[in-house]
Amino acid sequence: MKHPHEDPVFRKITDLVPQEFTKALAEAGTGLWLWDIKADQLDLSQGMIHLTGMKELRSGHRMDVLHGLMHPEDIETIQATTRRLFEGGKRYETLCRMRHHSGHYAWANTYGSLVTDDNGEPQYMIGIVRVRDELTRAKRDLRHAEDMAKLGTWSVDIATDELVWSQGVYKILGFEPLSFQPALDYAQKLRAKEDRAAIEGLINEAVKEKYPFEYRTRVPHTSGEEVHIKVNGDVEIGVNGEPVSYFGTVQDITSDVRRDEQIRHSQKLETIGKLTGGIAHDFNNLLAVILASLELVKDDVEDSEVTELIETAIQATQRGVELTASMLSFARRANLAPQSLDLNSVVQKIRNWIVRTLPQNISIETSLQDGLWTISADPGSTENALLNLIVNARDSMPEGGQLTIATFNINIDDDFVSQRNEKVTPGRYVVLTIRDTGEGMPADVLKEIYEPFFTTKAPGEGSGLGLSMVQGFMLQSDGTVQVFSEPGIGTTFELYFKALSTGNDK
Repeated sequence: MKHPHEDPVFRKITDLVPQEFTKALAEAGTGLWLWDIKADQLDLSQGMIHLTGMKELRSGHRMDVLHGLMHPEDIETIQATTRRLFEGGKRYETLCRMRHHSGHYAWANTYGSLVTDDNGEPQYMIGIVRVRDELTRAKRDLRHAEDMAKLGTWSVDIATDELVWSQGVYKILGFEPLSFQPALDYAQKLRAKEDRAAIEGLINEAVKEKYPFEYRTRVPHTSGEEVHIKVNGDVEIGVNGEPVSYFGTVQDITSDVRRDEQIRHSQKLETIGKLTGGIAHDFNNLLAVILASLELVKDDVEDSEVTELIETAIQATQRGVELTASMLSFARRANLAPQSLDLNSVVQKIRNWIVRTLPQNISIETSLQDGLWTISADPGSTENALLNLIVNARDSMPEGGQLTIATFNINIDDDFVSQRNEKVTPGRYVVLTIRDTGEGMPADVLKEIYEPFFTTKAPGEGSGLGLSMVQGFMLQSDGTVQVFSEPGIGTTFELYFKALSTGNDK
């Protein structure tokens, strides 16, 4: 008598197929399976153990066996195929990946037949599995190639508009492979809006004329970022000489596009820097002559009105000297005189007198770390950089707000460098942060802030070289500058100075 806690009796392959037959199939590279639908139990032949090399493979609850035997991404394919058969489909056939004891997955064809009782009720399914070694190797190599090249394949049936993607396309967009069935209109709407009409025209013309095509566009990623892609396509011609489908590849070229943009930006800055540096040096020499001459003339003039005019000219000339200094800093050709500095002392010095010049509706706070490491930097340029950022913070808070200046020590590692895409060497740094609660900057403005002569201020209120000067000074000092901003929230600048020593590191 059967114990009440034991599994119920279910049909096994040996109940239907002689053992000698299953053994012959195993030697031919074919395995058998039987699914007792009422008991929901799956029985596997010895041929399946032979195919997989997994001696521990056992019969049992259908889903338990499938999860132990098949690739997780292919379970839904098996389920969907089974549903179609139960809904009136005439064939049960799958192409899925099956586990092998070596750790690899082997591609296998599965065929099955549904057996019903006299009332048409499903009783069990019996089927065979045949490993496709050549397909396994080809698909494995193709998948590895897609991953390495950030590539995917696709095809569109012209008669039905059915679109098929490879797993590589799902990955490019940030989706789980085979997580949904893409529709053609969905794929078309993924393209950048301004590119859609031109791309559709290009594809329609290519299909009509039966020639290959190529285009580039941007598509959204599930992370919220945009991905730059390159699509290559061709047209398949049917037996009657007419197009039956078009197909091709899609490749993620985001890193290439960003690298090219960085190269172009660096080349542009280098060209502007050379031009600016040359002009600034010559202009500085002219200003020195003008300033010296004005000072001499001032000493010999007694008329107060003329003296006042000379003073105005001297102030304008000094403003020109400051502007050329900013231009030289931007061009990274300023003559810096680095000294051992305590950033806390610099901040305290600036704070003591800047607080008197800020509007009353702006409060200023400092948070200075004790035991701050010393840095090596040009004192005047360091103060100018801090003043520049304070003035910008002030201008961004016309209705008032809070300005916070802080310092702290930080150890920068390789992960920090790669995550922030910085060209600084890992090590010890001292960070100077200037944070405001002002208007903030949108992303399109944030991309331009270091561009020479770019400014959002009204004409006559800014040269557009302030932030370029700060960036140039930091790079010339083997440091870097980071900025974070959000409209309506405020802006934070972080200046990273390389530490000279650990100082009073605790």
